[in-house]
Amino acid sequence: MRTSKAATVLVFFTAATSLVAAVQNTINVTGDASSWQHQDLHGAVGDTFSILLPQGFGHSLMQVSFDSPCAALAGGFNTGVSQKVATNFTVQLTDMDPIYIACGEPGHCHAGEVSTINAPATSGTQALYDFVMAARGTPEDTPINRYYVLHTNPASPSQNSGTTQLDQSPLGSGVHAMVIGLIALIDSQPPSPPPAPPSESYPNWVVGVAFAVALCLLVVGTGVVRSDKRQRLYDQVVIGKRPA
Repeated sequence: MRTSKAATVLVFFTAATSLVAAVQNTINVTGDASSWQHQDLHGAVGDTFSILLPQGFGHSLMQVSFDSPCAALAGGFNTGVSQKVATNFTVQLTDMDPIYIACGEPGHCHAGEVSTINAPATSGTQALYDFVMAARGTPEDTPINRYYVLHTNPASPSQNSGTTQLDQSPLGSGVHAMVIGLIALIDSQPPSPPPAPPSESYPNWVVGVAFAVALCLLVVGTGVVRSDKRQRLYDQVVIGKRPA
C-alpha cells in the first residue's frame, strides 16, 4: 500500500516537473537571415516553437526530411507562405528525433534557407552543415501557389513528424494563427486623421466682376473728393466766401 502511494507521488512529481520544464521558443522570420536560417535549434519533449512570419515577407517554414531537403514531409508541419497578414504558427515537440526545416518559397530552400531542431552535432551524421549542403545540391524547387491559405497536418500527426500543432480547429491551427495576426495588424494601425474641410473657391468670372466693381467705386469716390475741393476753391476765389 505504501509502495503504491509512493509510486503515485513519484508519477505526479515527474509529470509536474515535465510541465514546469517545458520551454517556449520563438523563431522570428525577419530580414536578418541569421535569426532563422542555418539555426541548430534544440528542445525537449513538450517544448514549443512559435514561428512568427511578418506580413508579405514571402517566406514559410515547412518540415522536411534529410533525404528530401526541399520537399514537404507528409504529416509534417507547414506554415504556408505569409502574404496578406502576419502569422504566428506554433508546434510542439513530441519526441527527440531530429527535425529538418526548410523555406517553402520556390528557390529559397535551394539557396540554403534551412534550419534544424535536435539534429546531430557532428558533421557527417546528418548535422546542420550536412543538411545545408544537401539542400543546396537539390534541383530548383517546384513552383507552388504563393497565395494558398495556411495549411496544416491532420489532427493526428504521423509517428515520425516529432511535432504536434497547437490550437487545432477543423480548418487547422494555421487559420487560427492567421486570424490572430489579422486582428493584431488592424489594432496596430494608427487612427486616420480627420478629413480636411473643403476649400472655398469661386469661378474666375465672379472674381473678375468683384474686381471691376471695386475699381468703379474707387474711381467714383476719387471724383467726388476732387469735385468737393473744386467747389470750395471756387467759393473762396470767385465769391469771396470764407470757409466755415
